[in-house]
Amino acid sequence: MSSTNQSPYTGDRALNEMIRKDPSPKGQLPTREMPESVSKHFIKRDNAYFSANLESNRLEMVDRGNRMHAYRPITTFVVRTMAETAELRGWKEVELTGDKVFKQSAFVELQSRGIQTRGYDPTAKDAEILETRALRAAANDNPLVQAFQSAATDKDRKTATKNFPQLAPAFAAEAAAVKYADQNIDSRKAHAAFVARIRDQISVSLHTGKEITVDVRQAPDKQQSAQRDAER
Repeated sequence: MSSTNQSPYTGDRALNEMIRKDPSPKGQLPTREMPESVSKHFIKRDNAYFSANLESNRLEMVDRGNRMHAYRPITTFVVRTMAETAELRGWKEVELTGDKVFKQSAFVELQSRGIQTRGYDPTAKDAEILETRALRAAANDNPLVQAFQSAATDKDRKTATKNFPQLAPAFAAEAAAVKYADQNIDSRKAHAAFVARIRDQISVSLHTGKEITVDVRQAPDKQQSAQRDAER
């Protein structure tokens, strides 16, 4: 085909691609370094990466050194892996092509890692997501939040509550989330992902000093989506 943004897998649609735009150091060839997690979730064949899930074993993405593209349908996990790879390789600026949903997800993942982007106009929702991520990172440095996150047993929680009385409602909300997950989520990985999400919400509330009001209910379609992502 004449266009570099076309392939037998996408027809006339532009590839969902991340292209490095900042120059590589003079005389240095593009690196093919990948995050350690890639070997756990993908099977590498030349420059192509296939899902390690035996039920699918589908082509997920292709690495061309200073550009990477993914094949539809694209999961959040694959986009995150591409962004982590760009960060590992020291990319400073990336051009995005392809579907709007891909570019939106890629923008958030790249910006969260301090990598500038071209080819996508961010929305107010994107700015809100980035602000939430920054707030979450700041919360993780808060001693109060650290006390909550590190309490793994009932004894730990009692000790933490003695030192920080404001943790009592946090632990109560966490217990409610675990109970809900026990009753409604069968997948072990999805169960853990759900509880982790609620713990994350509690951590942010503790950091900001807001009242801890966690709604553990989840719409069926969102729960199924969360479960699919967790299985990755």
